[in-house]
Amino acid sequence: GTQCYTIPTNQVDYFEVAETGTKTRLHARHEITEFRESLANIVKRWPTLVSINQELLINADNLQTIDQANHTLHFQDGLKLLIMLTNRELQALQKAIS
Repeated sequence: GTQCYTIPTNQVDYFEVAETGTKTRLHARHEITEFRESLANIVKRWPTLVSINQELLINADNLQTIDQANHTLHFQDGLKLLIMLTNRELQALQKAIS
């Protein structure tokens, strides 16, 4: 059956397209879960998310620092995301957290 539960938005770090391409993976403070929903639909319901590309949405409210030298995003809960950002993507993230 289908499970439905709520994760507080302040615990969500980011959403990404799962390797299968058919599901979205949610990375939250103490949880990683996959479900069937497009990133486009998620950002429509949560417009403050920063769309990095077609495969990644960042909750900038939980982003602590952007380590450009090591290509790593550091979140307030200690989670790290290794990512290569274009200048446009980097500027969008910097604007969102400023």
